[in-house]
Amino acid sequence: MFRTASLFSRTLSTAAKSLKKRVWVVDIDTTAGQYGTLVKHTFKYAFDEHGLKVEDKDILPEMGMKKGPHIRLVGKKPRVYSQWLEMYPAEVKAKLDLEPYFERHMERTHRTFEEKMEQCAHLISPIPAKMEIYRKLRGCNPDELFVLNSGFYWPVVEKILPSYYKHEFYPRMVVTASDVQNGRPEPDMLDKIMKDLKIDDPAELVVVGDGYQDILAGKNLAKLYHGRTPWTVLDLTHSAQLNVESENQKENDPKLVQQRTEIIRDLLDKTSTKLRPDFIVTSSDALLKVQELITDRMKHGIRPGEQAAMIVQDNMTQVLEQDLGYQIPAVPPLLRFR
Repeated sequence: MFRTASLFSRTLSTAAKSLKKRVWVVDIDTTAGQYGTLVKHTFKYAFDEHGLKVEDKDILPEMGMKKGPHIRLVGKKPRVYSQWLEMYPAEVKAKLDLEPYFERHMERTHRTFEEKMEQCAHLISPIPAKMEIYRKLRGCNPDELFVLNSGFYWPVVEKILPSYYKHEFYPRMVVTASDVQNGRPEPDMLDKIMKDLKIDDPAELVVVGDGYQDILAGKNLAKLYHGRTPWTVLDLTHSAQLNVESENQKENDPKLVQQRTEIIRDLLDKTSTKLRPDFIVTSSDALLKVQELITDRMKHGIRPGEQAAMIVQDNMTQVLEQDLGYQIPAVPPLLRFR
C-alpha cells in the first residue's frame, strides 16, 4: 500500500503546512493490547535462537528504544554478556579482540528479531476502548491531530496499520525508526514531526508513551528547541512493562494496579523532578482529563515541565506524593472531579 514510511509521512503532512493545532504523538505500544507481550516474547525468541537466554528484567527497562540499539544494550548487560563470553574458550579470549564478534552476534540477533516481528505483526490490533478514547479526544476538540510513532522499522508498522483503519483511526502521520537516524531516547522522531507539520513550539505536542524512553525523548527535545519541551504523558494502562496474564484482564485488576505502583516508584527513585513526565495515567479515561488539564494550564501560562508530575486516574487526579509517599517540590493542588 505504501512504499516507504517517509513517503507516507510526506504525503500526509503536505496538507498541514501551516497548522497551529495540538498534536497527540502516540506510541503504538500504548494502543495495542497484544503489542507488549508479543515484543517481549520476540526478544526472547531472537536471543534464544542465537544461544542466549534473556528475561523480562533485561528487556523492559529500555523498552521503546530503536530495536537495534536496544538489542545491543540487552546483550551488554552483565548477565547476558557473560553467557556470550562463555561461548569462547579461554585461549581464544586471550588472543582475540572479541568486540567485532559481539557486534556481529547482535546484528544477527536483531535480524532474527525483525524477521519474526514481520511475521507476527498482523496479530497486533488496537484496543477498541483505547480507540474510543481517542475519538472522544478528537470530539472534544476537532482541531486535535494524531500522529503514531514506533521504535520499529516500517515493514513491521506497515502490517499493523490496517487494523487501525478498521477502527476508523487515521493518524495524520506515522513516523518509524526507518524515518530517522537515531531512535529514542533521542528526539529525532519528535523533531521530524515538528518539522513536517510546521510546528515551532514543542508545547503544541502531547507525547504519550508507555515507557520512560518515550518520556525521555520528549525531554531531550529541549536540546533542539532552546530548552522547551512538549507535554509528556506516561500511559501505564496497557504498558508493555506490565505482566498481563490475558487479554481479558481488566485495567483495574489488583495485580496490574500493584505493578503500576511499583513502576511509578521506580521512576521516582531514578529520575529528577525535571525529567519526570507531566502526567502519569493509569486508566484509559484519564487521557480525557489530561486534555482538560493541559488546556487549563496553557490558559494560565504554564508550560510543560513547570509543575510537578501528576498521577491521573479516571475519577480523580493526585500529586504523586499523595499516593506514594514521596515529597515533591512545587506540588500543584489536589484536584478531584466526577
